Amino acid sequence: MGYGDIPSLKADADLVARGEIVGCRSVNSQETAIGSIYFTDFSFQIESVLHGAASQSAIVIHQTGGIVGGRTVEVMEDPLMEVGDRYVLFLKQGTSELYYVLGGPQGRFVVHDERVSSLSAVYTDRGIFDLDIRNVPLEAFLEQIRQ
Repeated sequence: MGYGDIPSLKADADLVARGEIVGCRSVNSQETAIGSIYFTDFSFQIESVLHGAASQSAIVIHQTGGIVGGRTVEVMEDPLMEVGDRYVLFLKQGTSELYYVLGGPQGRFVVHDERVSSLSAVYTDRGIFDLDIRNVPLEAFLEQIRQ
């Protein structure tokens, strides 16, 4: 599903949280008629909850793609997260304890030096379709979500 604004993302999210990727738990694959699809589970340390509730301070984010045989296999429009990355994430809880980012890149905002940008502003060569947020002060972005 595509999202055109922050209120739409928030309305569909089970959880909106700010935090950091602190670990890569596992890389799994699923066989399909066209080949293998890889998935990576990342540990996300929550610094603050902006909407919804989390039952623990660290959750697992499930993302398509992975590092396989020393090479990165990923969706071009949804680059793999990395340990140390800081984000504001709009999340949907899946089965068990896994969360998924809503709209892939649309629900993921990079936090760097207390400023927020969408993935299209960070990965300018990828043709990412998202909300095109560029270098917004973190507190102003968080206030927009809280409203």
